[in-house]
Amino acid sequence: MIMPVLLEAKDAARMKQCSSNLHQLGTALQTYFDDHNGFGLPIDPDTGENAYANGWVLYVKPLHKYIGQPLILPHPQQMTGYEQPNRVWICRGDICYGKALNDRPVWWNFGSSYLYPGPTAYIAPSPAAPNDCMTKDPRAVPRRPNTWRCPRRDILLSDYWFDFHGGYRVPKDYSSSQPQLMWCDLNNPPKNNTKCINVLYLDQHAGAVTPLERDNLIRIVRFVDNPDCPVPNTIPP
Repeated sequence: MIMPVLLEAKDAARMKQCSSNLHQLGTALQTYFDDHNGFGLPIDPDTGENAYANGWVLYVKPLHKYIGQPLILPHPQQMTGYEQPNRVWICRGDICYGKALNDRPVWWNFGSSYLYPGPTAYIAPSPAAPNDCMTKDPRAVPRRPNTWRCPRRDILLSDYWFDFHGGYRVPKDYSSSQPQLMWCDLNNPPKNNTKCINVLYLDQHAGAVTPLERDNLIRIVRFVDNPDCPVPNTIPP
């Protein structure tokens, strides 16, 4: 009877810390926007060139001077249980489950625990694959996030994965030709027990949503409130 209560308390503590992380990252991002004429990531601070490592995961390097924390991290195989590096871009629920590739935390595989809306949102699509929102391309250019139509519903950051908080262990298959890293199907919502995902909006307020609700917010930020897109009657799949 005591164990579920303790797990709930730990999960609530992780959620609170994660929300604090998002607020700090949001402040750093807004300062970055101000310093770069309103443009969002990606800009490599060393070269001034576009160098975004992943189309959706928050790229931390350009924010280094605004965050003030070392970028060097321990290898997750050296950690056990709930140990985590103390970095604002690492969610306390994004833990290391083991030594296998799929058991490593999201931050180790992709550099951060958090999602930053990628191609067709705050990053322009790849010139080589304009319809592929998962393509990584250093030629992708940043856009101005603060020009989006509805800051109170347009997400700036969120948890990257579904299993960070009270969650279901989502399979991560990196061996197939099309890795299973896409968002869930709105017509066939996942049957899991993920309680909520932390989200930070452009107006800097934070909230908790379900995975399905976050998928809808992603579609809105890409296709509805995007100033480069006409407002459609329906949100594309």
